[in-house]
Amino acid sequence: MSSYLYRLGHWAFRRRWLVLGVWIALLVGVGALSQAVKTDTNDAFNVPGTESQRATDLLKRDFPAQAGDEDAIVLHARQGKVTDAAVRDRVEPVLAKVAKLPHVTGVRSPYDSGGSAAISRDGTIGFATVTFDQRANALDKEDITRVISTAETARSPQLQVELGGQAIQQAQEVSL
Repeated sequence: MSSYLYRLGHWAFRRRWLVLGVWIALLVGVGALSQAVKTDTNDAFNVPGTESQRATDLLKRDFPAQAGDEDAIVLHARQGKVTDAAVRDRVEPVLAKVAKLPHVTGVRSPYDSGGSAAISRDGTIGFATVTFDQRANALDKEDITRVISTAETARSPQLQVELGGQAIQQAQEVSL
């Protein structure tokens, strides 16, 4: 076996330009073939008959406001606390605007009753939860981008605003 490999290597070395050309032709051919048989992808995920799918279907039917993904708007007070009146006066109207955007079924504010769990112990960080009416992969990028740009209007030198979650991440991905 080793003498066969030696002869093959010796042959390939002596005809290296031919071997290189064959490899390039093979790569081009495989690329062209993959484009010719390319099918549309579908990132909608469901597995009929599973418990989680039944739960999702029940949520969609009986509680459509809870059937979608949730993302976060994170607020960081660079000076003071997120509960300070100036910060709160800046954030609350923005959260109200986000709540009225298409495919947003609600926004849980850190300022809501019971929202203190959404504020750090030192009071400098808080987050609001945005609930969508659909899963992230079913939302239009434009709708998610509207949520992002609306939330970012609360930014100021004293307040850092960042967003995270499946839908936000998906909208910010760079297409190749």
